[in-house]
This record gives sequence, C-alpha cells and structure tokens, in this order.
Amino acid sequence: MWENLLRPEVLGPLIGFGLVVIVPIVAMLLRHQRKMAEMMQKGQSPEAGVQQRLDHMQSQMDEIKALMTDHVLRQEERLTALSQTAALGVPHGQGPGPEPGV
Repeated sequence: MWENLLRPEVLGPLIGFGLVVIVPIVAMLLRHQRKMAEMMQKGQSPEAGVQQRLDHMQSQMDEIKALMTDHVLRQEERLTALSQTAALGVPHGQGPGPEPGV
C-alpha cells in the first residue's frame, strides 16, 4: 500500500494538495495565535472590544428609550388637549396646541 503512495504520479498531487489547502490553513491558525499572544501581552482580553461595543449599544438603547418616552408623553399631552377642546365644543383647529398640519 505504501509503495503506491510513493510513486511520483500519486505523490505529486498529494504534495500539490498540501501546498494549496493545508499551508494556507496553517498560516491562518498561526496568524490568529500571534494576534492572540499580542493581545495578551498588551493586557487586553479578547472580550474587551466586545464589552466596549455592548456598553455603547446599551447607551444608545437608553437614549432611544428616553426619546420614545418623551414622544409618548407629548402625544398624550396632545390627545388630552384635543379631548378637552372637543369637550368644550371648540371647533377643530381653534383650540390650544399647534395648528393642524404643522
């Protein structure tokens, strides 16, 4: 069996396959290992960047919540003002609040 693998017509494609497929995979693994070692030397954990992104996203979510709360409160104020003007019998557009279409 091993005699067949050592024949040039079999050994050539095997070496070619190794050069084309295995060498780039090994190079990627070594590059990754080097980057991880550099991060460890700098004192950064791999999760530090992820934590920063999560903190940034949390602050954005808090800002969106505040904006939505303000928007809902303004809408409620408008509805209250509109219902009060309707209860008083004031024609639409004549009561308090912004002009229609503004």
